[in-house]
Amino acid sequence: MKINKYSIYGLTIGSKTIFPGLHTDSSSKLHDIEIKLNCLQNKQDFLFFNVQKSISLKAPLQGLEKAEFIICDDEFKFNITYNYENSQSKFSFNKKASIVDICYYPENDYKNTLSLLYHPIMAYIARLHNRICLHANVMNNNGKTVAFIGSSGSGKSTISASLWNKGIPVHADDVAAITEESGTYQVWPGQPRLRVHLKTAKSICGSKNEFELVFEENYKNENPKVYLGTLSNHIENKPLPLEVIYIIKPRRKDIIKPVIRTLNPDEALFLLVSNTSAKEIMTQEDKEKEFRFLAKLAKIIPVKTIECPDSLELLNETTDYILENI
Repeated sequence: MKINKYSIYGLTIGSKTIFPGLHTDSSSKLHDIEIKLNCLQNKQDFLFFNVQKSISLKAPLQGLEKAEFIICDDEFKFNITYNYENSQSKFSFNKKASIVDICYYPENDYKNTLSLLYHPIMAYIARLHNRICLHANVMNNNGKTVAFIGSSGSGKSTISASLWNKGIPVHADDVAAITEESGTYQVWPGQPRLRVHLKTAKSICGSKNEFELVFEENYKNENPKVYLGTLSNHIENKPLPLEVIYIIKPRRKDIIKPVIRTLNPDEALFLLVSNTSAKEIMTQEDKEKEFRFLAKLAKIIPVKTIECPDSLELLNETTDYILENI
């Protein structure tokens, strides 16, 4: 059977499965990661494993109303399992992340499993392939990248969606996978579609547009996460230099235009370390390496905080102001 090849975060995926929404890779390069997907006939077919280390998230994960996140770290592999409603997805990969086995149930859960693979599983895999990962949306501003970091509800996705609506292409959603060479910091392209809440998408793009749900289970949700953008909107399938990082602070009702402040390297380092992605699988050595990487980055790349007006009516002016500031 034909092996399909795709690229994400600078890594080449080889699989018999078709992965919609990712860049195809037509190069002669051997794949970095082999991914195998299996649909199980019943939930009892899931193999259980000895838990050495587990982490459970209390908050809903990636828009799922019922999710349990467990990482099991043994001598050979990591296992990450998501349980939600009557469905389950399990991702297993070795410590080099060269082989990824995916099981899911039921059959119609295929799309949800791919959504989990793209976000956040690939962030863990990128980590194991020596990428430093920040929890950020990344936009392509004339061949250079602008990263927006922000906690849930800060407006990170809203700002990114408004920029996309102005014609600024998406470079990566939710994860900025960064490498450094000779003092130049490059951000690798991720999945070229933003995930935003439906109300935000309608506000920015118009209520008559139809939007694809990120998770099928969310059709009952009044304001589910949906996708914005297509592969055709993603112009550059190559790493681009990092130009600036914005850390979005809580929105303010008492301002009508953004308040932007450039941080000194120590302030920037503290906030960057606080906003890394896929940190659960990191060893102490990994954390020390990441700290040194980010400390150097904070001295070279401008890191700024931004406070935005708490009004969708001012969103267009807000993103115009950001573009002028870059």
